[in-house]
Amino acid sequence: MSFSADVGLCLAVGSPTSTTRRLSCHLLRRANRSKETIVSKPLAGIRVLDLSKVLAGPLCAQYLGDLGAEIIKVETIGQGDETRGWPPFPAPGLGTVFLSANRNKRSIAVDLKKASGREIVHALAKSADIAIESFGTGVAERLSIDAASLRPLNERLIHCSISGFGRSGPLKNSPGYDVILQAFSGIMSMTGDENGGYVRSPISAREIGAWRHHSGLVVRDGDGPAWLQSAVLLGAWRAAAQMRLQP
Repeated sequence: MSFSADVGLCLAVGSPTSTTRRLSCHLLRRANRSKETIVSKPLAGIRVLDLSKVLAGPLCAQYLGDLGAEIIKVETIGQGDETRGWPPFPAPGLGTVFLSANRNKRSIAVDLKKASGREIVHALAKSADIAIESFGTGVAERLSIDAASLRPLNERLIHCSISGFGRSGPLKNSPGYDVILQAFSGIMSMTGDENGGYVRSPISAREIGAWRHHSGLVVRDGDGPAWLQSAVLLGAWRAAAQMRLQP
């Protein structure tokens, strides 16, 4: 799924007269094409296989796409990424939350529970530079999209695994939604009214933290093998709490 910047720009600067509007659109398109021919984005030529869902993984892949990487988003058949139907302003398959975390991507619907679906993803992994997944602990292994399954197909593949509490330890199977992590890390005790209850921070710093973890992963040594990277989302909130952003 890809989105063109031209449409939004034309609507923003379009005047009441159709002639001026068409001219504005023409000039903007020409300017964009000129920029594309002059400026090469730093991650041009990098292919990312986005197997993640909700926010942390999709945001990470989206920012890589903003820097020029080719993003192939793999979704489930039927519903797709669950944020497609999230409020506010939900639309059939294109809710605003989904659009805010999935620009610059092409999307494919695959049933990973079937062998034929896994074959498709494995074929994509062979030509990918990065694979990102954010399933619950043990799910990626069952679907054969974990590092042990994908890296033998492509030794240069950088496999990124995002989880709420890590892939080992007593909380490895706990869900990693943002509100849970905010409460667990103590960040909610630093927000809200002085004499009021705890309030969830509207900014999901843990998603931003996941992006920072993965942003440097495309740097590899020559033609050698890549590696496995794991991002624990609780760490982002713990770091924010330690900074004491509010008194």
